[in-house]
This record gives sequence, structure tokens and C-alpha cells, in this order.
Amino acid sequence: MSNPFVGKSLVAMPRLEDPWFFRSVVCMAIHDAGGSFGVVVNNSLSDISEADVFRSIGMACSKCNQSRPVFCGGPVREDGLFVLHGPPFDWKSCLPITPYIGLSFSRDIVEAIAADRGPASYKMMLGCSGWSPGQLENEICENAWLVHTVSADLLLSLSADSCWDTVLQKMGIRPEFLAAEGGNA
Repeated sequence: MSNPFVGKSLVAMPRLEDPWFFRSVVCMAIHDAGGSFGVVVNNSLSDISEADVFRSIGMACSKCNQSRPVFCGGPVREDGLFVLHGPPFDWKSCLPITPYIGLSFSRDIVEAIAADRGPASYKMMLGCSGWSPGQLENEICENAWLVHTVSADLLLSLSADSCWDTVLQKMGIRPEFLAAEGGNA
């Protein structure tokens, strides 16, 4: 089976009012016969910082930043810590998504970040997003998502507030002209 969504962003259409995915941008990591998996990159958790995460797992942090947000990657495994990041990709549990972005979920990357030896660009997230086989394709056919090529610099650098609008603009779409309801020809 080909992987048409791996290395792509899913951009929520206005009609997708589910609170988990409203105005979300999802970086897709897996799409195969078993289903689809990715992380929301623009839903920051207002009450949890990177420093809070390190404290909660009992890890000392040399560069903890109280203002660096942690993101909600989605409604699946909400207690799981995931790191979406740029190079390097040699962590124990790293899933390379494109040559420029990977998703890791092992302690070694978290320890490296705490010691200021981790990737230069990254986002920490709690939870992930998943779809059963065929579910994502159905949602795309129902006009719930737009699909766009992942740009690591955008996904890792944009603030939660500007991400959705900026990705749409990069696609050549003016957000104010998107209709809540779509049609099929």
C-alpha cells in the first residue's frame, strides 16, 4: 500500500468543529493498512510548559523554559510524550517522516533536550492522533481536511495562534474565503 499522507500536513476545514481538531494542522507520520497516525502541531496546552514536563518525569533540565509550550498532539495516548523534531534522527525510537522532520518517543531524546544536546528545533506534545483503516480517506472525501506537503521549518517554528492561517496562506488559500460547507462535483 502506498503512503499518500506520510510527510503531509492535514489542515482542518472550518466545518471540522470537533474540539480536538478545530483549526488544527496535523503532521502525518504513518498511513498504512493498519490506519493513520500523526500529531497536531498547533494546539498548545496553556497550563503546561516544557519545564513542567521535565519536573513531572523527575528529570533535571539545564535549559528549562517556563514559557516554552507543550502541545496537545491529539486525543490518543494523552499521557504519551512525543517529540516532533528536525535532525538528528538517531534516537532510539525515531520515526523519520521526511528528510527534514521526525517523530520520537523515547527517553533518550527527552534527556538530550533537558541537557541542551537535543535537536535545534522541536515541539513536545502529549498525545497523538489516530484514524482506523479507511477513516482518514473518508474524512477527506467529506471535505473535513485539506492535504499539504509538510514544511519542517513551518511546523516547528510557527506559533499555535498563527499556524493554521499561515499554512493555508502557503497553500494559496485565503482562510476567510473557506466555506464551512463543501460540495462535490
